[in-house]
Amino acid sequence: MDKIVIELNDSKYTLEFNRYALITMEKRGFNPSVADSKPLTTLTELSRGAFIMHHPELKAEEIDKIIDEIPNKVEFTNALAEMYKNAIDAIVNGKSEKKGNATWGRA
Repeated sequence: MDKIVIELNDSKYTLEFNRYALITMEKRGFNPSVADSKPLTTLTELSRGAFIMHHPELKAEEIDKIIDEIPNKVEFTNALAEMYKNAIDAIVNGKSEKKGNATWGRA
């Protein structure tokens, strides 16, 4: 899956989406279809969601401060949106690098 690494001061943050992060975002009400009418809310929640997989201990306020330091927010947002879409595609369409041994069929 795709990743973004942010380096700020002496810390390194890895942003990535997995099934748990996506489900957590949905439970929190994240809805990418409202991006045009609520761009700041969408950017904020998408950014916060990208931290869930590797940095679940960070509070929303801490994440917001990190995001405030990022230049080129349009490019950053586009990269996050692409990562989000790719993660969903990988889960739904089975494009994950991890292949299971399970099979299924209708009985």
